[in-house]
Amino acid sequence: MLNETVQIFLLGWVGFCSAAISPGPNMVAVVSRTIGSGLHAGLRVALGIAIGAFFWAWVSVAGFGQLYTQHAVAVPALSLLGGGYLLYLGYKGIRASCFGGSGFIGASVGANPLADVLHGLMVTASNPKVAMMWAALATLVAPGAQSVFAVTAFATVTALLAFLIYGGYSVMFSAGRVQRVFKKYSRWADALFGGVFSVLGGTLLGQLRS
Repeated sequence: MLNETVQIFLLGWVGFCSAAISPGPNMVAVVSRTIGSGLHAGLRVALGIAIGAFFWAWVSVAGFGQLYTQHAVAVPALSLLGGGYLLYLGYKGIRASCFGGSGFIGASVGANPLADVLHGLMVTASNPKVAMMWAALATLVAPGAQSVFAVTAFATVTALLAFLIYGGYSVMFSAGRVQRVFKKYSRWADALFGGVFSVLGGTLLGQLRS
């Protein structure tokens, strides 16, 4: 039973890491704050995202999947809101790529350390990409979480993975050379993020027709 639980959790962590590494609002928040306020500020945003990841994982595995199963109306509602938001982000990125102006990643200055942490927490709490990811992962991981200890252990490791991933982005973009290269190709990055967000948004809205 223990081996089966570990295997289920490993699959859940692989799925989480795959989603976290890909471009999204969480990554944008960390990189923007790192460019604007330095490495420590970016790491604090990553900490806020990790705290949010803990609660997303805990709530999802403990019963969020059952909520989706029992209240099917929540799925199209979240798909509509999340898909619309991601399409807006996609439009913003593609517009910035074509015409210049404010794109996804720019200098973002935090007011104080607590504000950095809260910024990361709020970004991941309102991230539709994260919500849909956990809606999917919940059904996979929940069978292995048969106790409060198991759920808490899964959520804790998830939070650590989130901090390592987003903290890694902060460390990478704290280097002046990386920032200079990124600035040079920022329009290409906006186009990439805009395309990714547009595809994700279209996919969520497409689920409404199925």
